[in-house]
Amino acid sequence: MTPRAVLSTALALAFVGPPALAQQQSGAAATPTPMPRPDGMAEAATALRDAAENALLVRDLLGKEVADPSGGSVGTIANLAVIPGGRIVAAILETPDGTRVPVPFAAVKVAAKASTVSLTKPLSELQAGDAYGALEDAAAQLGL
Repeated sequence: MTPRAVLSTALALAFVGPPALAQQQSGAAATPTPMPRPDGMAEAATALRDAAENALLVRDLLGKEVADPSGGSVGTIANLAVIPGGRIVAAILETPDGTRVPVPFAAVKVAAKASTVSLTKPLSELQAGDAYGALEDAAAQLGL
């Protein structure tokens, strides 16, 4: 799935809601009931407006170089895994040798405007964790 398709799917799922229903009164024409705005719409608009100066888009992260905590490059962001609801759960890094490595997005630190992207722990330490194999298997199932 391309990054655009992942993002489009996540955004579409975030806005899925019950259809507006028309209420029937006996002898009266049906009047459509307006569909309510999805939960969080006003909050999202306010947050984007307030953070416009530091807003970050997915496209700003794709291809961005990622550093380990000591500042050495470990690769670039090749893709992001987004779950329904829009939460980014993993970054797929492409290492200098072309290997794709999933890391939990919670371990990715992004500075304002993606001027720098780094890991909170060394990549080797993340890969040595007990649950890393499960993350790697899940990423492989997605074709990442």
